[in-house]
Amino acid sequence: MVERAWGLGLEPSPAVYDCATLRASRRCPEPPPGYMVLRARNPAGTLTLELVEALAAAASHRRAAVLVDGEEDMAVLPLILLMPRGSLIIYGQPFLGVVSLEVDDLTRWQAIVLSSCLEAPGEGEELEGAGLRPPGRSLGARCARHEPGGRA
Repeated sequence: MVERAWGLGLEPSPAVYDCATLRASRRCPEPPPGYMVLRARNPAGTLTLELVEALAAAASHRRAAVLVDGEEDMAVLPLILLMPRGSLIIYGQPFLGVVSLEVDDLTRWQAIVLSSCLEAPGEGEELEGAGLRPPGRSLGARCARHEPGGRA
């Protein structure tokens, strides 16, 4: 998605990308000249503090990119909270196309609710630095209490 935007002369900022498509490695795109590139580790299915910190740093620059070693799929949650209201976040959704959302009070509320459904690695798990991840069991049941209208 980011590579295509850059190829069209667009300059998304922050641009967040990894070097894989559907978890298969591919050539890593080079950002246009003048981009500040930050790097962060983020294993599949997680949201690491390292990634969130890189996103926060990138969000304050006009031309910034975050190259993720791992998977960037969950980066949209902190980006919604970090970007100013009115920002446009665009990302690819495999097999469906492009998703575009505007940061507003509703998208922030949704990001907060979804983020609250994440859990830290359990005691004894060997996931040093892995950060938050969806729970192994029913995500829907844990988060149902947050549905609009208060239904559980």
